[in-house]
Amino acid sequence: MNKHIALITLAAAGLLASGAQAVPIVNSFGLAAPATTITFSELNFPAGTLITNQFAAFGVTSSGHTYNSQGFSAFPGISGDYIGVSSTIPFVLSFGQVVTSAAFGYAKNPTTVFVEALLGNSVVESFSQAVTFNNPNTAFLGFSGISFDAIRVTANSPEGLVDNVQIGSVNAVPEPATLGLLALAMTAAGLAGRSRKRA
Repeated sequence: MNKHIALITLAAAGLLASGAQAVPIVNSFGLAAPATTITFSELNFPAGTLITNQFAAFGVTSSGHTYNSQGFSAFPGISGDYIGVSSTIPFVLSFGQVVTSAAFGYAKNPTTVFVEALLGNSVVESFSQAVTFNNPNTAFLGFSGISFDAIRVTANSPEGLVDNVQIGSVNAVPEPATLGLLALAMTAAGLAGRSRKRA
């Protein structure tokens, strides 16, 4: 009986996770139709200001070792105001909610970066990508098709630019049929526990 309950529970959990096909985003434009784009021109700061939670109302915070500067537009993915990565400590963009797609403009001295999607501080997907300041084909990095609440970028050189943070759809509520299967699995588990107590 316990085996059957375990199988039902695993099947329901699998249905909750099904349909999640992670797609790394590496292109010249980011998301095809972002719901929100944060350009870092929404608020004005003096050059050199550390940016942490100042843009939280717009849906994004950063890990705090970055600075804001104005009027730069020489590289693909970067336009107008931007934030600059000033350390080799991993750069983290956190979103105000769980999302299923997000991307950002990224320019850096030629190197390979390691990009991770995080959910509750756990890595759910990752990829490595060679980047440079002038390559439009790698101007935007991100993820689509999975649930995550942050993106972490690790590189071995400190200088980098981040701009045009795009947020797509938020994490969808499971369909009623999926919720029904999960409820059925939980009910079966409860009944099994009850029958074990009687025995």
